[in-house]
Amino acid sequence: MKSLYRLLPVFIAFYCMGFVDIVGTAVNLAAADFNLSATNAQFLTSMIFLWFLVFSIPTGILQERIGKKNVVLIALGVTILAMIIPFIHYSYPIMLLGFALLGIGNTIIQVSLNPLLYDVSPEGSYSSNMSLSQFIKSVAAFFGPLLTVFFVHKLGDWKYIFLAYGGLSLLTMFWLMLTPIAEKAKKEKPAKFTDCFGLLGNKFVLLMVLGIFIVVGLDVGMNTGIPRFLEQFGLSPEQAVKGISVFYIFSLMASRFLGAVILKKVSPRRFLIFSAFFTIAGVILLSFGINSLATKMAIVIVGLGSANIFPLIFSISVEKMPERSNEISGLMIMAISGGALFPLLMGVILDHIGLTASILFLLIITSYLGFIGIWNLKNTR
Repeated sequence: MKSLYRLLPVFIAFYCMGFVDIVGTAVNLAAADFNLSATNAQFLTSMIFLWFLVFSIPTGILQERIGKKNVVLIALGVTILAMIIPFIHYSYPIMLLGFALLGIGNTIIQVSLNPLLYDVSPEGSYSSNMSLSQFIKSVAAFFGPLLTVFFVHKLGDWKYIFLAYGGLSLLTMFWLMLTPIAEKAKKEKPAKFTDCFGLLGNKFVLLMVLGIFIVVGLDVGMNTGIPRFLEQFGLSPEQAVKGISVFYIFSLMASRFLGAVILKKVSPRRFLIFSAFFTIAGVILLSFGINSLATKMAIVIVGLGSANIFPLIFSISVEKMPERSNEISGLMIMAISGGALFPLLMGVILDHIGLTASILFLLIITSYLGFIGIWNLKNTR
């Protein structure tokens, strides 16, 4: 019961972490409001994920000094600020600022919240709890587009989603603040920048960090690309945006919930291989672009396959080197900057070559996940 008492506010914080996935809906709606090109629209996405490259390692070092819980509280405070700004004043420069703050807050919370979950998880349940936490994060991603549509129809302005997210972040911050959490013992010597980057000399850590870089790029690329994939079949922008919810409810949410159950019985490494090749199959189907139904099926398959790859890579890495969890967490969250690079590249490819070429780009980067799954199974020690 005590374990559940500590787990609940941490899981709700994962829900707040999912607010960043509003990017898929917000970018497409902002692009329509400001008449942006695909490249300029994806620059909004980059303004979120660029900060994972900048703040991840400093956050990993900071949390060794002041504690993971305190850093999560700071992250929630930055998230609240990010949500207030675009609601008060709406313009393209202000959206860039708001998305930048959202990216900074999300960077900080991802670095600290994942290892904090390790601290409050009963022994042997971390991999399962990681998948469950990502399921909870997906619930926020699923409701984001639906809430946005609701605010448009009921209140006449989609930006009320920012106000709702800011309010829930504030409540979560107070709940976590009032919850006592005993973090696991720190190392006698705090980590330095050189300690963190030195870990990249470890082949296992390097390959796993690159895996995070790829899977986040795929996830964000799908998030922002789904409306484009569906609009080619004559769907309106509003109908196409709903495809993002299809991606989350029928794939990410279902897959992560099932993953939390499956991982109680199946080796994380074996599950990683299955997930990687299932993802590749979905992207291949997506590249054919047969019709809207086949495209929706491909979107679901990609989500089903990719949903658990992030928590699998993260938990496999931390459980193999628990004494370096803070440094590994910093490096892995730094790799989320793939969410800034790949969608921007997709936007450039889409503008200058075409939709099919942007999907083939996704297929190329996704192939790496199959490699890392096989490599992990062969190198279990």
